[in-house]
Amino acid sequence: MPAGRISLAACLICLLPLACCSIAELPSDPEKVRNPKFKIELLSGGSGSSGELGANAAMKTEKFKAISAYVDLEIETDPTSSDEAVRKAKDLRRDPSVLAVIGHSRSGTTRAALPYYAEAAIPVLMPAATSPYALYAFNESEARPDVKRLRRDPYVRFPNAFRMLPSDVPHQVDAIRAAAKKILGIDKFAESKQLDTIKGATRIMVICETTRRDGSDVYTKPMCDSLREDNDPWFSPLLFAYREIDLDTGDIWGVATEVFAVKPKLVILLGYPEFARNLLEELKERAPKHMRDYQFILPDACFVPDLADFGSEIYVTSPFNPSESLGCKSDEAQKLRDAVMENKQKKPTDEIFAFDAVLILAAVVKECEQSLNRQCIAETLERNHASLAGACQSYDIEAGERQNASYSVYAPCGKELAPFWVVQKGEVRCDANWKCSKNCK
Repeated sequence: MPAGRISLAACLICLLPLACCSIAELPSDPEKVRNPKFKIELLSGGSGSSGELGANAAMKTEKFKAISAYVDLEIETDPTSSDEAVRKAKDLRRDPSVLAVIGHSRSGTTRAALPYYAEAAIPVLMPAATSPYALYAFNESEARPDVKRLRRDPYVRFPNAFRMLPSDVPHQVDAIRAAAKKILGIDKFAESKQLDTIKGATRIMVICETTRRDGSDVYTKPMCDSLREDNDPWFSPLLFAYREIDLDTGDIWGVATEVFAVKPKLVILLGYPEFARNLLEELKERAPKHMRDYQFILPDACFVPDLADFGSEIYVTSPFNPSESLGCKSDEAQKLRDAVMENKQKKPTDEIFAFDAVLILAAVVKECEQSLNRQCIAETLERNHASLAGACQSYDIEAGERQNASYSVYAPCGKELAPFWVVQKGEVRCDANWKCSKNCK
């Protein structure tokens, strides 16, 4: 036998045990080897979060069941820091089975991860992130750009991202301003010069959490900058104090001390719920009898169940409008209501956006069934951008941004917060369907 043939035979004999081991380690189901499933990845706020609740309910719908034979919905906890979100995005972009991403649960983590999804052409539906920064590419190490310049050169929008909520600027800022005017009674003034009569006793203080580590500044800075602009004669003259706090360098105690010193009639508190809760607890602990002297407006990220327990009038702006789901009788919406009841909630809130994101992607996947890949998903989302159907509403998403949406303002109603006003394009109105609408003026 020639020497070369002897060597080849020897090599094959040596490799045989390894081959046998490899065969033994293959999955027992051959279908899983030949036909691995695709994945839709959802990054939620963690176990028990609204995103997880909405996604789990969506998996029980007929729309999702129609694709479940070849697509899994994987739900994972969203990383708490921007750096961790980047690492997660890098992992997902290397996974060829990932068709699309739903998430992240915060503007900061969404903004950090989007460049890596864009590199891999992974479509992203955004059911929670509302910062205008989230959709645009810029250098993270530099100062945050002026929001007004974002839609111009050199800033480029991530074309693979579709926001399901209205952007904070101008929509949530408009809702905050409108709520402030309602709370302080300014909306009844006929002329702006009437503000002079209440300036001394009616002070507004804005507190802005700007912690960069967890991406808070991505969420808050656009709103803080917009509120400080001196372009609203009915609001700007009453903005008496402005305070930024980075939780890595500042302290809650010092902020509470400033609140006591300024004695504002209204505090607009912009940040994530951990900061808001800690500050409210500090204020209550140090001056429990004076908590009713203050009124607070908080943004949508701070909408947590225990806000009504702090002894103050606390108002929260929210992109969720309960009127849109009250009259909705679709089978999909009932699946969500059932899940909410099982979770001992009284009614659906923002979990509907994660729920709808799954329904939208399920319909798109079905349409792309014969040629299922990321490109088809992205192209189909873009082609149908003006009418992406959820359970109770259709989403019009133009150039990545949600159009024609409203904001609700939740207010104290008994022992809970309930919707009082709806704000659209700066106009405020009440809704007769709401529980406390008889008190809404």
